[in-house]
Amino acid sequence: PNYIAIDPLVGYLFYSDWGQPHIGRINLDGSNFVKIISTDIAGPLGLTIDLITNRIFWIDRRLQRLE
Repeated sequence: PNYIAIDPLVGYLFYSDWGQPHIGRINLDGSNFVKIISTDIAGPLGLTIDLITNRIFWIDRRLQRLE
């Protein structure tokens, strides 16, 4: 993982990975690993959560866009 963001309201840790580009989610207790975004992503950089709208945002450095 390169970047992480925590949603304390639901108990998730989100992370971005460059090696096999994807955004993943895992429970804070370390269980239930899920790749939530693995298509149309090339170089995730940075990661944040909008806790009001329950949306995840990141910058894709290779595709040069904010997702």
